[in-house]
Amino acid sequence: MNSTLYRQLKDIQYQAERLASGKKSAEVLEDFSNYNEEIKLYLLTHIDNIEIVNLVKEIPNVLEVETETKSTSFFVTICLSIFTLGVSAIYLANVAEMRRIHLVQSNIQTARGKYASIEFLLRASE
Repeated sequence: MNSTLYRQLKDIQYQAERLASGKKSAEVLEDFSNYNEEIKLYLLTHIDNIEIVNLVKEIPNVLEVETETKSTSFFVTICLSIFTLGVSAIYLANVAEMRRIHLVQSNIQTARGKYASIEFLLRASE
């Protein structure tokens, strides 16, 4: 298999590990998501092993979860602002933000694990 592909698989695993353990800016998440999608597309078009293809299809898109939870937390915040005191709305908005961060971290770790499995299977099939 192509040594460049192995390097990219190692690189995205390293980036995922860094993201999972540190603060995430919107720009860094966007870059990771784009890189993730590029590698997934490459693997889907160049790999015939069904087990690897299934792993690639299971790799989440980090930004889809982030967008979904942001819109949900915005809606919750608006509703709560109307029906409750400001302190409760702020508290629940913070809880929603913590949930979003947890989901993003979970997706990043899932992607890292899938890429590690893909790398292992590619090396084993040589």
